[in-house]
Amino acid sequence: MKGDSKAAYLHFTSNNTIYGTEWFTEPRPPTVPLVCDASSDALSRPLDVSKYGLIYAGAQKNWAGGVTLVILRRDPVGPAAPGFPRCSITACWPRTNRSTNTPPCFAIYVVGLVLPLAARPRRPREIERRNVAKAESLYRAIDQSGGFYHGHARPESRSR
Repeated sequence: MKGDSKAAYLHFTSNNTIYGTEWFTEPRPPTVPLVCDASSDALSRPLDVSKYGLIYAGAQKNWAGGVTLVILRRDPVGPAAPGFPRCSITACWPRTNRSTNTPPCFAIYVVGLVLPLAARPRRPREIERRNVAKAESLYRAIDQSGGFYHGHARPESRSR
């Protein structure tokens, strides 16, 4: 993959619900950390977090409204740029280990119920298998609708 040699990171959205597209393998940036918005597919399949510098997800789509998942590798953390909010994720949290806001307690409680279920052995693969089966059924109906329905995404990039 070509990229800007002066870039600080490479950002991508793993699943785009607006256009119905999904990345099935991660882009491989040559020398910069990989950053991913996984808002619409977090917990929907196995994920090797070691490939990423940062993963974030607005968790309202899959597991609990009002929380955001952030997985941050320590090495991309650096000083904040001038004018950046004083306590941004990359500048403050790893150093202070504290939040500046009142946490959404009920949403955190729900996450505490969901994550142990998703973390069971073989569970991510089972979730992925079910998602693939549902998507295949839906796309089959779209494709066999005689043109009444049609998707935007190429078949090889269709979101699950």
